[in-house]
Amino acid sequence: MSEYYKIKGLKVRVSDHEPNFSMDRIRGRNNVELYTVDACGTKLSVISQIERYCEKNDLNIELFSEIIKDYPDEEYVPSITIEKVEVTAEFIEGYHAISGKGSMKKKDRYCEKYGIDSFKVSQGYYIVK
Repeated sequence: MSEYYKIKGLKVRVSDHEPNFSMDRIRGRNNVELYTVDACGTKLSVISQIERYCEKNDLNIELFSEIIKDYPDEEYVPSITIEKVEVTAEFIEGYHAISGKGSMKKKDRYCEKYGIDSFKVSQGYYIVK
């Protein structure tokens, strides 16, 4: 879906897809193109795009207040939080001492022996007690 704004003589297009250039002769060209998602479907910040445009063209960001109001940045809320496991200093020393060929399997077995999630230890999600 595309929305068009007229701002100080500029035609601004905010959209979730690339423009259909065959329609240029009917709608005319846009001076500024802003996108809400990238080609992979990842959400983009319209506000940061406006900030970069204003900085580059020496414009006041207040000119784009209508667009900023219509496309506010969503607050980032992590989808999951990983709980940290409690381990002893001796356990971590033993874990880091394992090296060489097949060391990941050895580290997994080492963690399994103590009943600790090897993924959390390998990614640093642990607290030394």
